Amino acid sequence: MDVCGHLTRSSGGSALISWDAEPKESEFPYDQFGTLEEYFYFLQNRQFSAVLNDGAILQMSYKMKHKHVVWHRLSYHPCPLAFTFKELEGIPLVDYIENLTATSLRSRLRNRSAIRFDYDPSEAKPNHPASHMTLNESCCRIAVKSSMSPRSFVAFIFSNFYPSLWASVPALHALPDGLAKATITADEIKAYHLHRLA
Repeated sequence: MDVCGHLTRSSGGSALISWDAEPKESEFPYDQFGTLEEYFYFLQNRQFSAVLNDGAILQMSYKMKHKHVVWHRLSYHPCPLAFTFKELEGIPLVDYIENLTATSLRSRLRNRSAIRFDYDPSEAKPNHPASHMTLNESCCRIAVKSSMSPRSFVAFIFSNFYPSLWASVPALHALPDGLAKATITADEIKAYHLHRLA
């Protein structure tokens, strides 16, 4: 597992808590949600909170104002390529991927969607809930009852995608949680939505 340190950057009364690597916006693969290109950009530029042993990337970033969450980005990007731990002995994952041939890339490709939880009330509008989950396509925004705490995000990811690890590591269950104010609208409740994530 590779963990990226997090920093707090303050500006104009707000504080952004995010991984410490500065993004290279000019190189970001826009409109590439869930692609190998997006995954590799995050990996190569250390745009992550952690890379799990299976190559999955976790991103956790929060913006606070007056001790309240006003924005977050919480993402789970499964590794789009199959590999064994033995193949990675002594080789960073980013180097391993760069050295794969086109044929090897094709044979190792796994079609699995990234999942992202966004919270940004300032951008809320019809078909763009203040709090939503995106998967498969960037235009897919499924309303979520409220913003998510780090514990709720970790619980959702590990209990659904790593259930045996979730069951065997009590420390994951012990993370602190906080109740967030609901931001879901009456119209969003009438549609498919996520009500509880803890």
